[in-house]
Amino acid sequence: MEITAATTETQTKSKKTSAFKRMGKKMFSKRGQKVMLLVGLFALLGVTGYLNFTLNQPTPVEAGATEQANLFAMFRNNRSDERASNIAVLQSMVGNENYTAEQQENAKAQILELQSAIEFENATETLILAQNYNDAVVSKTGANINVLLKAPENITRTQASQIFGILKSCTPDNSLDIDNVFISVIQ
Repeated sequence: MEITAATTETQTKSKKTSAFKRMGKKMFSKRGQKVMLLVGLFALLGVTGYLNFTLNQPTPVEAGATEQANLFAMFRNNRSDERASNIAVLQSMVGNENYTAEQQENAKAQILELQSAIEFENATETLILAQNYNDAVVSKTGANINVLLKAPENITRTQASQIFGILKSCTPDNSLDIDNVFISVIQ
């Protein structure tokens, strides 16, 4: 009985072994090897992409700081693009016979006003940054002046007064109405 059981067990093992051999031959043929290699490479690519995405995510603090820096840069770029566009339109009016002499003179005056505003904004931004603020953007539209500051905390009345003094000193006739100045702080 023992011999029969051992023989049956050996036959079963050899049947299983031959089945694995046959499956292995099919699975690891040239085509099977290429398929397995491609599957492995795609799996590796997926894992690499996942790790790259998760490990390169900025922390919430970094994201907030980046957004604020981008806000100031975006504001400056938009302001610059808008001014350049306005100046280009006005310059196209100057010397164009489709416009009256009065319209052309008005366009020249507006160009000078825009150039003056650009110089004012650049000078005041530089002077405000010299007061140890993290960042500042100044925008002058007509009589109104908007100041956007990046500071670790809200500014005091003394600091607001200093900023007003800077703005006033950069105006051509040192006349500036405090009601036309708007200061905003981003922390």
